[in-house]
Amino acid sequence: MAHHCLAASIGPPEPAPKFVAVPSVSLGDQFGTMTVTVSKPSYLCSPVDEQGQDPSAPSHVDHLVCYSVKQTGGAKFAKITHVFVNNDFDSETLDLKKPSSLCLPTIVFP
Repeated sequence: MAHHCLAASIGPPEPAPKFVAVPSVSLGDQFGTMTVTVSKPSYLCSPVDEQGQDPSAPSHVDHLVCYSVKQTGGAKFAKITHVFVNNDFDSETLDLKKPSSLCLPTIVFP
């Protein structure tokens, strides 16, 4: 997904069953591999038209739902310093402190 998204905090409607954590999820990215426990959903990221760059974005069906995660296996995540990022607002160097969320492609039906 290469479009701009707006993240909104989320929670289950009342009454709803409590989200059941998903243990032992294996993940790997450019920074390493690990096992995590996935807990409750925390954000819904919706496509947006930012500064007129993509007027069709609000009608896109692809969204992301982000879940909180806690590392449970693999080599302990070590802080990664001086990671360069570049986007529409800024180019800057950041430090990666620890994994906190896993975002999954999601189709939303309003």
